[in-house]
Parts: sequence; structure tokens; C-alpha cells
Amino acid sequence: MKVYIITAMMLFLSTTIFSQFEPDGPPYGRGRGRGMKNDRIEQLEKIKLIEALDLDEATMLQFFARRNAHREEVKRIFERRDSLYHLLDDKIMEGEIDASGPEADKIVKQLLGLEEEAVNQRSLFINSLGDILNKEQIVKLILFEHKFRHEMRKFMWGRRGNMER
Repeated sequence: MKVYIITAMMLFLSTTIFSQFEPDGPPYGRGRGRGMKNDRIEQLEKIKLIEALDLDEATMLQFFARRNAHREEVKRIFERRDSLYHLLDDKIMEGEIDASGPEADKIVKQLLGLEEEAVNQRSLFINSLGDILNKEQIVKLILFEHKFRHEMRKFMWGRRGNMER
């Protein structure tokens, strides 16, 4: 148990220290600090997830390595999807293509394909966890992620409402 707590604290502290630097963001102005907030949310999620799944150190390292690889793949898919959204929007706004035309249909099909690819990646990830986690832990993971996203959404909407007043 001591090793578990020490490992979790080391993980939290090391990422907290490194999360203070925002290599991709601007050093000032709009967007400053957004990376830090996301990192803190990720760290909170990791700690809560370790607790919810009751992971030992070896399992924790394997699980997070696989989870990080999965998240990077999904991130690449979403980046491609977002660039297609921008491309479609730009072409329609500039009048290069008609929104009901075949060119727009082609891009929409690509968008839907990327959405499907992201869902398939999620399914592959969950199915690949059988050698690391037991079935109960996989169910707890699925429920945890759903509840965590829901709670974060609720928190952000509540915070947004307070900021507008």
C-alpha cells in the first residue's frame, strides 16, 4: 500500500511540475494556462482511476502506457477530422463547393469514416485490456470514464454560468 501511495504521489508531483510549462501554447495572452488546467484534470483523473481500479504498480504502468498510446491514436484521428471540418467550412464559405454537391458529400463521408475509426479505436482499446485488467476492472473503467466526463461537463457548465454573472 505504501508503494502504491508513493508511486501515485511521484506520478502526480512529476506531472504537476512539468505541466507548468506549456510548450505548444503562447507565452502570454489568449490560451495561456489552458494546458496547465488540462494537465491538472488529467492528473486528477489518473489518481481517481488508480483508486477506482485498485491498480498495483506494475499493472498501473502497463495500463497507462497502453492508455496513452490509445489516446495519442485517437488524438491523431480527431486532428484529421478537425482539419476536414475546417476544409469543408472554408470551401463552402469561399463558394468553392456547394454544400449539397458531390464534393461536400465526399468530405462528409470522410468525416463519418474518421468518427467510425475513433469508435473502433475505443473498442480495440477496451478489448485489448483483458491481459492487464480483469473483467470487473474493465467494467469499472468504462463506468469511471463515463461518470468522470459527466462530472467534468457538469462542473464546467456550472463554472461557466458563474463566470457570466
